[in-house]
Amino acid sequence: MAVRCTQRGIDLAFSSDLIRAHQTALIAMGKDRRKVFADWRLRECDYGDFTLRQSKVIEAERAKRISEPFPNGESYEQCMERMSSFLPDLKRRYDGQTILIVGHHATHYMLDHFVDGKSLQECVDSTYGHEPGWMFELQ
Repeated sequence: MAVRCTQRGIDLAFSSDLIRAHQTALIAMGKDRRKVFADWRLRECDYGDFTLRQSKVIEAERAKRISEPFPNGESYEQCMERMSSFLPDLKRRYDGQTILIVGHHATHYMLDHFVDGKSLQECVDSTYGHEPGWMFELQ
């Protein structure tokens, strides 16, 4: 993974501050650990009472939770509100640099929604298989 980041000319990485995502970013950047930043805004949607349930249970709920929060959690609209300042901050501070973002389903929804202009309905209806290296360009 670190070799792929070097080959792609990754300048720095941002990850969710949740342990697994941050550890993945550290591994991806290899020796350049000073260039890895954890950001709370990139956390997964708060599934509340659904936290730690099987992914198929959460997947069955996604479309219902665009506006209505997961019980004792947040909705995808609330999640996008939390994430909404991340990309403008990234653009303002690191314009022209190649950034690796390591996150969760909601992080991918954020990119699809704010960069590619997809509706949240389209985002939650999409099925994402693991595909290393999705590329997005901020304009």
